[in-house]
Amino acid sequence: MGQTTTTTESRFFRGVAAAHIAAIMKAGRKLRVTAGTVVVGDGSPADDFYLLVTGSARLFSLTEDGRKVFLFSVRPGDIFGANALLSEPAVYLASTEVLEDSTVYVWSRKVIRSLAAQWPNVLENSMSIASDYLAWYSATHLSLIRDRARTRLGQVISTLAKDIGTRTARGIILKVSNEDLANAANVTPFTASRIISSWQKRGAVLKGRGTLLLRSKALLN
Repeated sequence: MGQTTTTTESRFFRGVAAAHIAAIMKAGRKLRVTAGTVVVGDGSPADDFYLLVTGSARLFSLTEDGRKVFLFSVRPGDIFGANALLSEPAVYLASTEVLEDSTVYVWSRKVIRSLAAQWPNVLENSMSIASDYLAWYSATHLSLIRDRARTRLGQVISTLAKDIGTRTARGIILKVSNEDLANAANVTPFTASRIISSWQKRGAVLKGRGTLLLRSKALLN
């Protein structure tokens, strides 16, 4: 069964009144997309802006030999195609593929820019989400220059904790899955799970469903 969210729970609508959310949704088009569909392609004109409501997707790039390089996951409540908000026409910087039957809302570039002008939080929230995506890219890039899997995975977790983690009295919470971390560190999910389990035994982390609590960066070695 696919993931789901309500529009009011989406970070995209943070600080936007319920009546205004309804108006924004009404201005978009609801689309049902089948698993395996590439909704936007890397390098194509950024003519539309998307909000994932149900299901799951991922952003990826293609290598010259046709291999897909995973960038990060898109979950319900997340946006993609944010370059449609730019004042000058732009292209999508990555492709987005739906992993299961999903529902998205889509707004044309003209419409989403008009809505963002009317409700500035739409633009601010989009920039915040895009910043998280950049944090993922940074963590992935930095991890690739490390030699050992454990070192790469530790770097990914440390970078994400600094950039997008939520600080609590117990530690820093990251909303990530083992698969997300494995792809970012360029290791297999099995390897990521094994390393994280060893860190959990040390008390460095605490793994939950779709979350990771970082207790001690010093023990990530």
